[in-house]
Amino acid sequence: MELRDKSQATFNLFDPTLAEMSPELLGLWTTQSKTLDVAFDLSSATTSSVPLWRANLPADLKKAARQVTDSEARLNRSQRALGKVSDRISCLVIPAVGVKTDLAFDLSHLGQQYKKPEQELLASLQEIQRTQEIGQSQSFGGDKYFLNKQTQVFKQFKSLSERLSGMVTNYVWVETQLQGQTFARTVISWKSDVHSVWERDINSDRVELHQRTLALSLASRNTLFQTFSVAVQTALKLSVVLNMPGGFILALPATWKFIHQVMAQSGDDV
Repeated sequence: MELRDKSQATFNLFDPTLAEMSPELLGLWTTQSKTLDVAFDLSSATTSSVPLWRANLPADLKKAARQVTDSEARLNRSQRALGKVSDRISCLVIPAVGVKTDLAFDLSHLGQQYKKPEQELLASLQEIQRTQEIGQSQSFGGDKYFLNKQTQVFKQFKSLSERLSGMVTNYVWVETQLQGQTFARTVISWKSDVHSVWERDINSDRVELHQRTLALSLASRNTLFQTFSVAVQTALKLSVVLNMPGGFILALPATWKFIHQVMAQSGDDV
């Protein structure tokens, strides 16, 4: 088993639905498939199964502060990358030659012209088109396959949509740890009531670290909502290119993956 470097911060979101969709969110949060039983009072036995945002920081408070700063910068880069998704998608779609009312993929120089997220997105869309053509040639069998595929994807993203809606109407749980030891936890209700618990005799540096973790978590949650909206808008645009029944639904997984690739790599030359 690989041991975690305790000098490096880790940021985890415990939520099975989001873990199924994306192992990493916004280039920052690693998703975990289990939902923890969390006690609000650090010494209480009362628990509640909820999505939990957790930052586990190194024991050195100065190093911890620097790594939170790095994470804030990474989230900012991801937000800027999200704002450029529409332009990057537009570069993949060009007017078909001689056709004013249709669209087509620009597949020229696939290996050189496009960056990796675009290449993988185009490959996914081409595979959808290829499979659809095979399905059409197989008559009813192919139609059944596509109906099942659309139903599967629809259920997956319906679950994600419901989970995100639940994040709006339910509690936000955020906790901050130093080397695995929780020293602060905050719960914010859908009415924006804020309740925090702290370890005994906590110092101001630790209070500031938790406040910054809380702000980072809330900003990440808002960005996640925006990401879902952009994914839907992008899938609608690409469905015009796919030009097939249920194209919007089939394009959603590839679009969701593309956006998270762009954000995860926002610190690199992607």
